[in-house]
Amino acid sequence: MNEYLQRAKAKVDEFDELTKKKEILATLRGFVRLYEFLSAATSFEDVELHKKYLFISYLVSYIKIDDSGAGFSLDGKLRASGFIQKKAKEIKTSKITPDPVVKLPNAYEICISEPDEKKLSEIIDEINARTGKNFNLVVIWGVLAGICLVSALFIFSIIKKLNRVS
Repeated sequence: MNEYLQRAKAKVDEFDELTKKKEILATLRGFVRLYEFLSAATSFEDVELHKKYLFISYLVSYIKIDDSGAGFSLDGKLRASGFIQKKAKEIKTSKITPDPVVKLPNAYEICISEPDEKKLSEIIDEINARTGKNFNLVVIWGVLAGICLVSALFIFSIIKKLNRVS
C-alpha cells in the first residue's frame, strides 16, 4: 500500500505550482467528504468505489504540501503523560424522561410529470439490472437530494471564499 501512496504522491509532486497541488488536494478531500456523506445518507454499496475511497482517504493524509506560514509542526516534539482524571461529584437527578420514539418531519412531496416519472423508472430498472439491486424511487430521490445538498454547500463555500478575497 505504501508503494502506491508513494507513487501517487510523486505524481502530485510533479506539478511545480503550489496552487495546482492545493487544487488536487482540495479535489481529493471533496471526494472523500462526498463519499462519506452519500454512504451515510443512503444504502450505497459499490466495492470498487469504496476501495478508491479508502485509498484516497489514506492519500489525503499522506500528501503534505509545504506552505510557508502554515504554522509549526510539533510532530515528535511534545509528549503528554501522567494525566489523572478525578471524579469531582455525581449528579443523579434527571428531569429528562427518555422517549426512544422520535418523530421526524416529513419531506416535501416531490411532484414530477408522468413522462418524467416513466423515464426515471426506466433508468432505475436499468441500474437495478446492472447492479443486481432493488432500488426504487425513494432511494433515488434520497441520493439526488444528497447530491443537490452537497452541491449547494460547495457553491456556497466558493461564494464565501470569493467574498473574502474581493
